[in-house]
Formats: sequence, structure tokens, C-alpha cells
Amino acid sequence: SELRRIGGWCHRRTAINEQGRGVPFKDASDEETEDGDEADEESMPSLFAPLSEDNPIADVPAWSLRTLGVLAETHAPVLLRSSYWPGAATVAYGTKDFASIYIGYGQKYTGKPYTPPPPPQVQEECDDLEEQEDPTVDQEREVEDMIQERKDAQGRPDDEEEEEE
Repeated sequence: SELRRIGGWCHRRTAINEQGRGVPFKDASDEETEDGDEADEESMPSLFAPLSEDNPIADVPAWSLRTLGVLAETHAPVLLRSSYWPGAATVAYGTKDFASIYIGYGQKYTGKPYTPPPPPQVQEECDDLEEQEDPTVDQEREVEDMIQERKDAQGRPDDEEEEEE
């Protein structure tokens, strides 16, 4: 079957570009310069381009192909896996039945090991706060009386009278 070789497969959908989009983003500044648009379109594979033309990643082929059966090879399903998107696979039965699935983290394979950024420096302990004694009931009453006297001096009514209105 033609699907048992990489040259028999092609891109059915547009690829995801560096901006994370299927089509290049164009804003007002891009309309003035035509060179930038052409460069973006050239880096993306065209629709229905053969998979055999995809660039390898760090000496790893862009696609791997495997026949999933040994008894009746002419009727066995074919598994196609992407090296660019680990977790993306397509299974073909014959030439008309296909099933595609992606189970992954949405991160492209770059060929470089991932090293997470180091955590921030641990902060120093703050100085101990000095404890204060709780005010007594008499001290609280003195403060409340002082507040009331200030309100009276400014001609403001009590809180209780405001609530009644």
C-alpha cells in the first residue's frame, strides 16, 4: 500500500507557525513591508506537502511509520507518529479510514533537554515582632470616651442616632 511509506502521506491541515497560529498574523505595520510576510509563509509547510519533505529535528526524522500487524500485511493498520509533537499519532486502515489522536502537553519537541528555571532565592526570616499587651477594659473605655468627646466637639451625632434614622 502507498501509506506504508512516508512519501505516501501529506499535510492535511495547515501547520502551526512560531506565533502559535495556523496563518501568519498581519497588523498595520506588516502591510507596509511585504518581505516579512513572505518569510513567514516560506517557513511553514504548504497544505498537501508530502511528509517526506519535513525537516528532521536534531538528527531525528520528523515522522516515524510502523505497520501494526504481521499476519496480513496488506490489511494491517499503519501507525504514523510525529516527532515534532510527541503524543500525536494517526492510524490508517486501508486508504479511506483514518483516526488521529494527540495526547500531550502542547509543547513542540526541540531536541534540547528541558531544564526548568531555578526557583527564586529563599527570603530571610523577618525580625521578631515585639508583643504588646492587650488593653484592659478601663483603657478601652477611655479611648471610646475620647472618640465620643471629639465627635461631640465637631457637632457630629452619635453612631446610635445615625442608625435610628
